[in-house]
Amino acid sequence: MKYLLTLALVLIILLSPIFLLLAFEQPLFSIFYDAFNIRNILNLQKDRYLDKVKSIIRYFFDSNTYISLEGLSHIEIVHMYDVKNLIKASLFLLIFSAILLIVGRKYLTLPIIKSASITVLILTGFLFIGSLVNFDNTFYYFHKILFRNNYWLLDSNALLIKLFPENVFFVLAIIWFSLSFFASILLILL
Repeated sequence: MKYLLTLALVLIILLSPIFLLLAFEQPLFSIFYDAFNIRNILNLQKDRYLDKVKSIIRYFFDSNTYISLEGLSHIEIVHMYDVKNLIKASLFLLIFSAILLIVGRKYLTLPIIKSASITVLILTGFLFIGSLVNFDNTFYYFHKILFRNNYWLLDSNALLIKLFPENVFFVLAIIWFSLSFFASILLILL
């Protein structure tokens, strides 16, 4: 039970920030639009850009099998389907982990909390440093590990690449790792 609770807590600390970022997509992507000059890349007004981003993020949680967004190629649509499945799996793991912690809360000890927190600190520390040193490599291996096909290898003219330039993913990754890192530190300080 100890290892199961540790794993559940690790998953909660790692996955919660992803859904927090998805929930605050409008203010974040509004900043990205200005900071990364997306208007010049896409030739879209900010409100239209934010509508496209919102449509993609809503798709991850709707009942449609495939996304319907003007301008996406077949490869991009398949990649979005793969991303949707990854997000659904992450949400399932997050909910299952939360239920496991609630059911097993009487077995949740300080050493388990500290062990999970240290595990997340080490993992996010490596990911953070790896991203700072060579984000291209980190991004590449993230995709190689999580996707079983090559549909994530998009053409530089693909709409998804223009909507979400690499800088966007870099900043999102740093925010994700930082939130998990600081949550772990707070739990260690209990």
